[in-house]
Amino acid sequence: MSAAPAVADPVVAIEPYLSSLRNVRKVLVSVRANQVIAVCTIIEGFDRDVRNSIYEAERRIIRENPSANFDFHVIQGDQDTEIADCTFFQS
Repeated sequence: MSAAPAVADPVVAIEPYLSSLRNVRKVLVSVRANQVIAVCTIIEGFDRDVRNSIYEAERRIIRENPSANFDFHVIQGDQDTEIADCTFFQS
């Protein structure tokens, strides 16, 4: 995957990396009061290759946004899965 263009908003930087990955059903994001960006990646199944591709994307997001504080979670679910205090991220 090529590097995403630098953006001022790290929340926007998440989308090109996670939403296009195999088995990712949706990405939920919440910016908490302490400025931590909670990212819940909802996937179908827990295939090791899928998880590894997500972890690599998360590492890239962190590298490209060193001043942001992320809290990543990978959760098995589907398009209807909801997480309290997180919203569906759309570009």
